[in-house]
Amino acid sequence: MNLIWDQITLSYFSASKWLNASYIYRLVGIFSQWRQHSFLLQWGEAIGALLLSLVFIFSLLLPLFVVIAEGENGPISGDRK
Repeated sequence: MNLIWDQITLSYFSASKWLNASYIYRLVGIFSQWRQHSFLLQWGEAIGALLLSLVFIFSLLLPLFVVIAEGENGPISGDRK
């Protein structure tokens, strides 16, 4: 009974054995050299922070752009006569 319970609770689970048998790990392992030399992956956090900052800034400025567009061209809703 203990043997079955140990298998159910993964008491003797070895991550290294699972990784060695995993097809995904083998596929990703092929690209390990590319990952180490990739510009995008090396600067991924900085690029993500920059993109997030741009989205945040433009979301704050969007109401201003809408007001400017309404002032120049009339209402945006399409109720022009």
